Amino acid sequence: MTDWGPGWLYRDVVGARKIAPPTESQRAKMSLEKRGASKASSCAAGVGAEWAQARHQLLGSAGGRVTNLLVDGNGVAVRTWWASPYRCADRFKAAVERAMPSAGATVTVCWDGPGSWRRDIYAGYKANRLAKPSGCFRAIEECKSVFPGFVASGYEADDLIATLAQVARDPGPGDATLILIDDKDLLQLVSPRCWVVTSAGKIFDERAVANKFGVDPWRIRNLLSWMGDKVDGLPGIPGYGRKRAAERASQGDVGHATTYALTELVSVPWNVMERV
Repeated sequence: MTDWGPGWLYRDVVGARKIAPPTESQRAKMSLEKRGASKASSCAAGVGAEWAQARHQLLGSAGGRVTNLLVDGNGVAVRTWWASPYRCADRFKAAVERAMPSAGATVTVCWDGPGSWRRDIYAGYKANRLAKPSGCFRAIEECKSVFPGFVASGYEADDLIATLAQVARDPGPGDATLILIDDKDLLQLVSPRCWVVTSAGKIFDERAVANKFGVDPWRIRNLLSWMGDKVDGLPGIPGYGRKRAAERASQGDVGHATTYALTELVSVPWNVMERV
């Protein structure tokens, strides 16, 4: 336990009950999550000019007014807890306030509901992820007490955010939407009036998405159809990395990727595919 520091003792020891040391795969996973948490921790401490730069860029593009802030509650709460398990609700509130680019913006926090329609379709969805420690779930509930927000059974925060972003897609003059999330899936929502900002203060407008992934935001779903998403346990087409997938996605070609997903991942019979 000493190799893992007091954090493991605090999170994984309940009373006098101890758990087994983490495996190598768990250790690698924890290392990745802690690196992500260190960025969130730096921002929480007020270190990092990224947020100031992002706010300036956003307000300049939006004409000085952003009326909607949509927040991935689970994502922000989990990163807050990994940074430190203490006073999560206070630091969650600070993270949301830090992301608010202009005074008077409407803040909507969305939370994962019980169950997921994606797992009903594909059992391997997120099956590669380690179970969260119990303290993490307590932190999420603590943060919910600060921002109850929206939650719907069978749907994730992503679904609710995407729905609300679509509703706000045709705003009035000068209105714009900002999404606080670290999930690349929702980059497909980026438009001239909608941006994504990460917990580290990295802002994604249309140009930033194209520079990073090689496709326009609305083709992100095409890209992921080809290359898959290892974070969510979704395999892509064998032999297609980001570059090759971007080339096919840019052509609007998702037919083969869709056929592969339906036949190989969720076992839709070929005779059914022929009728689709």
